[in-house]
Amino acid sequence: MTIEHKLREEVRKVTGYDPYDRNRRRETVESRALYIHLLCKYHKRKPYHIAKIMNRNHATILHSLKNFDIYIHYNSELEGWLYEILMNEKQGKIGMRKEFIKIKVDYLLDEDVIELSNKVRDMYEEKLIQDAKWIEEEEKRLQESSLDMSYGGEH
Repeated sequence: MTIEHKLREEVRKVTGYDPYDRNRRRETVESRALYIHLLCKYHKRKPYHIAKIMNRNHATILHSLKNFDIYIHYNSELEGWLYEILMNEKQGKIGMRKEFIKIKVDYLLDEDVIELSNKVRDMYEEKLIQDAKWIEEEEKRLQESSLDMSYGGEH
């Protein structure tokens, strides 16, 4: 099953609307825009590729991408759907989550950005400490096994 098919099913499950439906109802248009946005921004699919699999004109895909931010501004439920799909265990690859953070950080308040950057710094420093401990333990283990080998070779 292709990512396009899996994502279509996920969008249909979360929104209740099939992004491939050929109608102009607001819900379907927004569901389609969500699907296209996810494919372009998080799965790096090109508009012409999406147009081909959806049997649409590439201009339709570009129009949907251009209007996605407008749709999300007027329908907060759409942002919830985006978040739900991105954070879903099956769909929520680490790369997608990083992209989501990059996009959303521009909308945070300055004090929230400061708090977030402090948290990231602390997490990064903790990771460096863990890595240093692991390296130290590995060096110790290698030295011990080297000594064991040389000791065992002398007998």
